[in-house]
Amino acid sequence: MCCRTKLLFLNHWNNKKRIVAKIEELFSHIDAGIVALKKAKQLLKQYRQSVLKAAVTGELTKEWREANKDKLEPASQLLDVIEKQRCDVYEEELNKWNILVKDWGKFGNKEKKPAKPKKLKNIEQLNDGDIKELHSLPDGWLWVKLAQVATKITDGEHFKPPVQDDGVYFLSAKDVRDEGVSFDNPLYISEETAEKALLRCSPEKGDILIVSRGATVGRMCVVNTDQVFCLLGSVILIKVAKGINNEYLMNLMKSHDINRKVSNVSGATAQQAIYLRDIQHVAIPLCSIEEQKEIDRVVNEKNDAIMRLENEINSKLVMAEKNKQSILASAFLGSIA
Repeated sequence: MCCRTKLLFLNHWNNKKRIVAKIEELFSHIDAGIVALKKAKQLLKQYRQSVLKAAVTGELTKEWREANKDKLEPASQLLDVIEKQRCDVYEEELNKWNILVKDWGKFGNKEKKPAKPKKLKNIEQLNDGDIKELHSLPDGWLWVKLAQVATKITDGEHFKPPVQDDGVYFLSAKDVRDEGVSFDNPLYISEETAEKALLRCSPEKGDILIVSRGATVGRMCVVNTDQVFCLLGSVILIKVAKGINNEYLMNLMKSHDINRKVSNVSGATAQQAIYLRDIQHVAIPLCSIEEQKEIDRVVNEKNDAIMRLENEINSKLVMAEKNKQSILASAFLGSIA
């Protein structure tokens, strides 16, 4: 090889090494930024849980509660009102059942008789031993069972009814999203089948849905539509009593400690699932409706700020990957030296 050829080769090789070194340097800066952004994202996740924990303990509204203490009724008064609601709801369901039974009898009893609503049971309150294992609450708050703040806790159909091309929406766990119920890919059942299903489980706007089985067990949302739909048994329905803010209640159940109890109440089974017999006894803190609304307002305000930051971080992460591709493209075109 002649000297000129060797010199050209060495120059080419040195240029190549400089380009590789420059790419590695630029990538190193970008990767450091990506690590920092992902760490910030994780910190936001932790902050979201700290907000919910502060809501559960009453710390989030401590100053507000002190400023409004003369206007707030104790949680014990709410329980008396809710108990009357539970009785009223049961009577209403019983009346609907009586009407369905009369119609059932008119057609020769060919189909299965509509199931009678289960008799309303007294809810055994948490005892002193149960409460001692829980964290302390502010004055006027109470530890109660989930069933005490709901007029009804049930689930959907325990068998898949015949489906058809149109009719009444029939939703399952896959249709329960964080932002609400989804009708993107539904099944349909007949009006007659739906009428019977709705007697047991009738989702309405403001109710809380919780996935009880499958890969997304524990995922929950507030029903955000007036659209009539029925549910499969993989979803639990909580009809929130008047005097209970549904977003407040859902945020409580999303907090780490309570969510862990909700998800583990039936943990003895091989497949993780949430069962009606267990979830009703999960303990939650109860405060006045005025403070519930304030907690909901503050949590939503902080969640909105967290979401804005998360969206900004996600945009920067996408941009970082695009910058890597841009650097590689520049190197290929010889624009990096």
